[in-house]
Amino acid sequence: MSTPRRLLLAVATAPLREALAGEVVRAGWLATPLANAEAVAAAAPDHDLLLLDADLGEAAALELCRSLRASGFARGIILMLPAPRATALGRAALEAGADECLSRPFRAGHLSPRLEAVFTRRAGEQAREAGVALGSWTFRLSAKQLMDASGRAVRLTEKEAALLHHLHRAHPAPVARETLLADIWGYGSGIDTHTLQTHIYRLRRKIAASNPDAPLILSDDGGYRLGMG
Repeated sequence: MSTPRRLLLAVATAPLREALAGEVVRAGWLATPLANAEAVAAAAPDHDLLLLDADLGEAAALELCRSLRASGFARGIILMLPAPRATALGRAALEAGADECLSRPFRAGHLSPRLEAVFTRRAGEQAREAGVALGSWTFRLSAKQLMDASGRAVRLTEKEAALLHHLHRAHPAPVARETLLADIWGYGSGIDTHTLQTHIYRLRRKIAASNPDAPLILSDDGGYRLGMG
């Protein structure tokens, strides 16, 4: 059984706080309702997501966003709940570190799907930022980097990063040259296999310069595959 996600509900008014807590608990979240900014700041690091009501005080809510991002809630999710039609506050909240703003009024039952969508998207982003293991390497697609075991980075071009991404998705199977050309350069682009071979050659040279004893990209039956495990 998966561990329930922990939601901190920082909502000013008791009726709204209780209604939202009831909805998210029914959806499987563990909810901690609070109505004091200082208590929220202390409790936030123990939670996965913070729903922050601007009715706690706009200035206090923005400062809370900034301080949490600078401290123990750097990788947590902050969903701001501005007052209706408070578009300026919404922009300020994003600048202060909120991930999204949930406009009011909203219908009962709409909060849980929104929380799920934000949580799923952020989890995917964090996984991409953390990277995936390619043998002795760590590949970070979003940063276009390969990191060796010592932490030294190999910088990748956009096409080189896309090549590694496609080979990783297919591993351990090889990917045909025609498939890589179609997926990365696009059909009808006029690109031939020589262009792909040139990119593979340059990528191999970058990798070999850091670790010549661990070839990562192998030729295989009209295509390429990753040389790991």
